[in-house]
Amino acid sequence: MAKRAASGEKGSIPWGGSIPRLARSLSKTDFMLLLLTGDTIDAQEALRMGLVSKVVPHA
Repeated sequence: MAKRAASGEKGSIPWGGSIPRLARSLSKTDFMLLLLTGDTIDAQEALRMGLVSKVVPHA
């Protein structure tokens, strides 16, 4: 999920409650960064933002 938007394409906006849920879960800075840039983030950045609770090594 950290690599692609929920709809599967970079630059698209995932509707259906995803935006408000993301806004409540992230800091304002992180939320705006993801929403306005469409940049991808790696697992460590997702962990820092609180989007995931644990990062494990690739098997």
